[in-house]
Amino acid sequence: MSEIHISESYGLRDKDRIWIDPSILDALRLLAQGKSITDVASMLSKDRSNLSRTLKKFREQDYPKLCAFLDAIRKEGLLEKSSLKERKKKALESRIREAEKGHYYGPPVFGYSIRYGRLVENENLKRAERVLRGLLAGKRPMEVARENDLSLNQVYRIRRNRVYMGEFVFLGKIYRGSWKQLITAEEWNEIQRKIGTGGLLLPGYEWRDGKRVLKPGAREMYQEIFRMRLKKETCEKIGYKMGLSRQTIEKIIRDRRITGRMEVDGKLVDSGFEQAVDEETWKAAQKVKAQTRAERRAEESRELRQRIMGLMPAFRWELVEKTGASKSRIEHNIGRLKKEKMLKQREDGLLQKAWEPFPERRVETARKSWSVKRRKILEVLLAEGPLTQAEIAHRTGLPYNNVKWNVPRLVSEGLVLRKNDEFQISEYAVALLKAR
Repeated sequence: MSEIHISESYGLRDKDRIWIDPSILDALRLLAQGKSITDVASMLSKDRSNLSRTLKKFREQDYPKLCAFLDAIRKEGLLEKSSLKERKKKALESRIREAEKGHYYGPPVFGYSIRYGRLVENENLKRAERVLRGLLAGKRPMEVARENDLSLNQVYRIRRNRVYMGEFVFLGKIYRGSWKQLITAEEWNEIQRKIGTGGLLLPGYEWRDGKRVLKPGAREMYQEIFRMRLKKETCEKIGYKMGLSRQTIEKIIRDRRITGRMEVDGKLVDSGFEQAVDEETWKAAQKVKAQTRAERRAEESRELRQRIMGLMPAFRWELVEKTGASKSRIEHNIGRLKKEKMLKQREDGLLQKAWEPFPERRVETARKSWSVKRRKILEVLLAEGPLTQAEIAHRTGLPYNNVKWNVPRLVSEGLVLRKNDEFQISEYAVALLKAR
């Protein structure tokens, strides 16, 4: 097979080689456009006789040889065979050598960035470590996911990934990585043992040797949940006491697996869960009528109205602060109590039971900010009085104008007594402060 050389040199040439002048393609393109050989030589800055001989040799000798050469390659598929197989083989061997040196080959890993075949820590690595430590401590995957703002699938991918203990799998073989490991191999195996092959866990359960077993104290939690349920407590109340959501409490109460048994095709079989409550208690809890949303809201409103009545006399801001309810809920229930002739209201906004008289004087007013300032003034006078207005402002940290505005009103209400330029708290005000 002849050799092919591309060169502008017109020196001695071997007859067994194919010499191709780079200007041949340009010359052929111009000739095809209808240019004469003289015009082409002039445009390419070539000698006309040399260009003519070069084109003649290319047509008669080089071009046929080049065509034969390309036909042989195409017919035997030599180019495809040599490039594809060799490149694949060399690339694979190179990757294996790099993997043996600790270079990572695999999908992206949460908590790491891949740079030039190496894993570099990023801002999510601490979250990944918290996930692994939480699972190692026996927390449920769902609980760990919520604590770290991750999905459940992300938590399961993290707990199964060997990268966090410094290893990775490439072509079915385990290699040791060059990055810093988050947990030891023993800790990683312990996590797999606790969680097992997967599956959701109920609160208070953990995986241990492929079985769902109760954590310490979980049995008592389940027994308390069912005890409250049998007393017809709402799922909201039970959840609030146990630190769980209403939906979780409802799921626990309905789930028969916590008895250690479950029904399959009309037969009771082992559920795979350690028993938390007995069968009789679970059946009794199913007979308790579950409240509807409207019934729950009505009951909550009744309880709120009872609390409001127990806090009388009071202003609205005091009810919001002491009950923890919103202003709209407080206002709605106050309206209900007024319609039922249970409450009455004074001109200054003070609320009182309909059958009880209004108190003559109170430290608090309809505005919380004023009430806080008045109480500060009285407490300072109780501890350090008598004091001047300037001294009161200095002791309380209130602006002098606020003290100057509030003190005369306290005097007119009989809560503060004035002697010359000094003020002291009255006995009536002392009794009000102590009664609070």
